[in-house]
Amino acid sequence: MTKKTTGADEDLHLSIAIKQGDKEAFGRLYDKYAPVLMGLISRVLPADSEREEMMQIAFLHIWDQIGSFDASGNSFLTWLINTTRHLAIDKAKSLPAQNQPIQNPVYTHANKNNNQQLFLGSVQMVIFDLVYYKGLSCAEAATALTMPVEEIKKNIRLAIKSINGETVV
Repeated sequence: MTKKTTGADEDLHLSIAIKQGDKEAFGRLYDKYAPVLMGLISRVLPADSEREEMMQIAFLHIWDQIGSFDASGNSFLTWLINTTRHLAIDKAKSLPAQNQPIQNPVYTHANKNNNQQLFLGSVQMVIFDLVYYKGLSCAEAATALTMPVEEIKKNIRLAIKSINGETVV
């Protein structure tokens, strides 16, 4: 009887090999997770050139900081995502400010029709996107959407409940 390995087991072996300086293991890590991390980076950074540069920075950072990964805490994928997300948000915040109103029809509709249940999921998605992917604080998201901070927090709670599969009323 052979023991079936899981993705988490493979990731643990990859992380150990990379900690030991195994460049082939690092190449396998890149092949396995570059699409996932690029998807995340694409949600945070607007320009393709910035995305490619961020991908390089993220993988260099992962190589340099692999020693800080603790398998007893989060999964390796969670560590990769959090590391990449924080780097991308820092990069986005260092770019010249886009002092323009948000030009998304969902934002505009959310501002005009706060109380319509039909768009509640869309509003939650937009708010979650601003806070999680763009790194805005609740106060900054409230300013961007011209909504009260309490409304932003309420919608984040509802979005998290929805993500967790809880009934949202």
